[in-house]
Amino acid sequence: MSFLFGLMFCLGISSLFSQNAKLLGTWESKDKDEPVQMILDERGFITFRASGQLMGGVGYNIDGERLRMTYRTHQEDSKLKITITIRDLIKKRILKRDTGTIVFTDPNNIQICFKKTIQESTNTFSNDCRYFLKIM
Repeated sequence: MSFLFGLMFCLGISSLFSQNAKLLGTWESKDKDEPVQMILDERGFITFRASGQLMGGVGYNIDGERLRMTYRTHQEDSKLKITITIRDLIKKRILKRDTGTIVFTDPNNIQICFKKTIQESTNTFSNDCRYFLKIM
């Protein structure tokens, strides 16, 4: 009985940290003006590199705040979803959480879309989509 409990515990823990293996690695946006690299690791950390500066990952500073950026993937209504969370490591609270949709256009190209508020008073939204190419 304890073996079964141990196995279930290990499976539960591993599913918490599992990520979509096809997404792991470094992706570069197809924005011609200012390309951004997005690094997704197997531990669930997401890091962005723009103009040589890193933002995200295990720990980074913005305006004196110590932050952490993580991601989680899951299937919802046959769509691949990604949830990105930014946490304040000192105050131990979530500052922002956003969920978007990922579409693989081929094994090395993805489109990520997040809903963007256009006008709060009328609850009007648009999709803010970016295309990425896997480079590593």
